[in-house]
Amino acid sequence: MNYYPPHLGDYARTAGHLTPTEHGYLTLLLDRYYATEASIPADQVQRLMRATTPPESAALESVLSEFFRLDDGHWINDRCEKEIAQYKEKQARSDARRDNDADRQRRCRDRRESQFEQLRTHGITPPYDTPTRKLDEMLSR
Repeated sequence: MNYYPPHLGDYARTAGHLTPTEHGYLTLLLDRYYATEASIPADQVQRLMRATTPPESAALESVLSEFFRLDDGHWINDRCEKEIAQYKEKQARSDARRDNDADRQRRCRDRRESQFEQLRTHGITPPYDTPTRKLDEMLSR
């Protein structure tokens, strides 16, 4: 995902108590989660979040324990999972709509091509930008 909704009110209610360092880690964790559309591997979280000192590690662990759950070696955030699932569903609908539009345009082009061919067999060569309705009228004569 290139974008995720920030839900500022929800964030303020649930994370307003965080220290600046914890806020930074939560933001980095969420950005990583949405960018990869995947949970965060527990064995890589310290390196990915650049937590190198004991206070940084403590702040990261605090954020992970409050906003994520550890499942099968991955840190999972349920809100992220929900947003990603909605995004994928919307993307699938968008892809289907794009495919339907392409199919409709192809059918329209094929129909117009057929109309022009039929008119040419009668010795009529209309301009390329003749509306389809007009081509139908010419063919009905």
